[in-house]
Amino acid sequence: MQGSVIGYVGASGLASGPHLHYEFRVAGVHRDPLKVTLPKPEPLPRVEMARFTAQVMPMRTQLALLQARRFAAR
Repeated sequence: MQGSVIGYVGASGLASGPHLHYEFRVAGVHRDPLKVTLPKPEPLPRVEMARFTAQVMPMRTQLALLQARRFAAR
């Protein structure tokens, strides 16, 4: 569900630095997230896909620039 907490970031116990604590529970019981059968997603309607693509393109451009800089620095 959108807005649900999926993890916490912090350092506790013997951790050497901040890390993400991730749990997957089904009906309150811990489950292996790689073995849980998830519901099939519904495709976005065309109008929503167009809006999504318009939002994603600037971010993809920025990521491509970061990757190009990293490559050039080697």
